[in-house]
Amino acid sequence: MEKPERNMVLLIDDERESLALLQRTLRGTYETVGARSGQEGLRYLENHPIAVVIADQRMPGMTGVEFFTESFRRCPDIQRILLTGYTEVDGLVSAINSGQVFGYLAKPWHPNDLLTILRRALDAWRMLQEKAGSIVVVESDNIAGTADKRAEETGLLELLGGLRVEFINLSEDEHEVHEVAGKKLRLPRTVLDADYLVNLPKLKTCAHTLVTLSIKNLFGVIQRAKKNKLHRKLDEILPYLAKAVGSDLIVLDGLTAMEGNGPVIGTPREVGVVVAGKNLVSVDSICSRLMGFDPSEIGHIAGAHALGLGEIGLEGIDVLGDGWERFRGDFERPYSLKASLKSIKSIRKVYLP
Repeated sequence: MEKPERNMVLLIDDERESLALLQRTLRGTYETVGARSGQEGLRYLENHPIAVVIADQRMPGMTGVEFFTESFRRCPDIQRILLTGYTEVDGLVSAINSGQVFGYLAKPWHPNDLLTILRRALDAWRMLQEKAGSIVVVESDNIAGTADKRAEETGLLELLGGLRVEFINLSEDEHEVHEVAGKKLRLPRTVLDADYLVNLPKLKTCAHTLVTLSIKNLFGVIQRAKKNKLHRKLDEILPYLAKAVGSDLIVLDGLTAMEGNGPVIGTPREVGVVVAGKNLVSVDSICSRLMGFDPSEIGHIAGAHALGLGEIGLEGIDVLGDGWERFRGDFERPYSLKASLKSIKSIRKVYLP
């Protein structure tokens, strides 16, 4: 799709007067085009380049959120602003969280508020055009099966297909051989050559390393389905991966975590936190403490710190946002009696419903 000229903005509202008010407010500053329904807006998107869409929520035939959901599937880069006269809108929160809505304005809106959010949306669109290259989602084979099979069974392939994002099985990628702790590791070139690597771990305990966070998540890039033969050397291999592969951004999902006999047969634990950062060691140090563990006693985290890859002490880490302490809890350690009993219950619940 070619880039919009003069930052084209599509306005959608079934009420003629409301649509005219939007156009008058933006006239002279932005090039706009109007549509009276979501269906008309979708037809326009098929043949015209658009940077931002502003749509009313309550429209006959297709609501604003429904239009955004469909337009997101077709044109994910477009930024979307919703206008609503209601304090609670079905699907609005999930639409915002899934990236389908950049922001929303309550009606009646003030012209300055509209211009401000539109300017921010256009800045976000320009950043995507100028700085974002091709996006690739990667995974490798493991003992549970091939990456392709797991991606298909979980619905990931279908989701990525709708977003026109490529999926690569790292186990079939070109690779370099690195020797660490007497073991030969095949590291995929797609990961080593990436301009920007986003690491998406979960908050979990692990029988072999006590925790599996952002550094342990890098273990998954190795081209080896049966990685269990490397477990005895993890405290040497993982710090090496932190240095050789690294991460530019970590977004750790701790909404529903796992404690006990992780990383596979542990017990779910609701924590309700997302931790993001740019340093593997610092992120894992905070998350370890959040779980009730001392990061200096976790071999691979302490090893990465010893290599100079990041701070491990609280005094050297800047934490923004909500204080992490309020999310802190004492996670059950792997293979304790309590953890094993909980694992049996979890297995029975999943496999013997």
